[in-house]
Amino acid sequence: MKKIIIFILFILTLNMSYSKAMDSKNFSVSSDELFMVTLSSINSLNYKILEIQSDSGYILFSKGLDEYLVMISEISSTASNMKIQKLKKSSPLTDIQNSVFSEVSNSLYNLPNKVQ
Repeated sequence: MKKIIIFILFILTLNMSYSKAMDSKNFSVSSDELFMVTLSSINSLNYKILEIQSDSGYILFSKGLDEYLVMISEISSTASNMKIQKLKKSSPLTDIQNSVFSEVSNSLYNLPNKVQ
């Protein structure tokens, strides 16, 4: 009986960590560059931008009646993390996440090189 309970707890913790990992993605650019590329990507996807806080690194946008929050955090000077959360948990988030993540990934290839 103890083995079954331990197995169920193990599966639940794996599921929880998997769901947390799905709503964030690491990028190999600075947090400032990722913030600007994310802002541009959300605009190009024709989502309505409601609020921007560049100091804390978050963007609030909406699609239809649903509102989403994008948070950019710095991992190091050359790496950053982007997390997307839905403000109301009524419907799945994966289609919005996939479109924003793919648009940001595609836009990162078009960054201008720094001239020295």
